[in-house]
Amino acid sequence: MNEEKVPRADSRLTVAHNRTRGRDGQAAVWLSARRCAGRGEAASGLAFDHLVNTSDA
Repeated sequence: MNEEKVPRADSRLTVAHNRTRGRDGQAAVWLSARRCAGRGEAASGLAFDHLVNTSDA
């Protein structure tokens, strides 16, 4: 996927194998791909280092 096609709000791609049976009992199998919007910039999980004073003195 080209970088310019990825929105700032993130994009999620899900790939799945699917299988079903018809009325005659014959199986059909296919691979599907679904693209949807992600959780957005606020939920990216990006974190920064924090300085914590561990001494009580």
